[in-house]
Amino acid sequence: MEVIGELGAGAFGTVYKARDTQLDRPVAMDAPNIGGLGSEKDAHRFLREARPASNLRAPNIVPSYDAEKAGEIYFIASGSIEGQTLAHLVDGNDELSQV
Repeated sequence: MEVIGELGAGAFGTVYKARDTQLDRPVAMDAPNIGGLGSEKDAHRFLREARPASNLRAPNIVPSYDAEKAGEIYFIASGSIEGQTLAHLVDGNDELSQV
């Protein structure tokens, strides 16, 4: 994977815009914060929970491509979708922002 830049960060981790160098395709790479996986058990659960998500196929679900460890960093690689974030859409819609 080749990291291009950061897309966003939250309490659990950071999502990066990246490129799958083996298949030459854009991906979103989701990585937990350093220390976010406090134990090997947490890391195993992180990868185990990625497996069922990788089998989901539906028009409104971003596909998961890979879940692995690179060096000391665990990550999930999924499809990359260009466009506005949900937060931007919600903030820009007066009707929804009043909820």
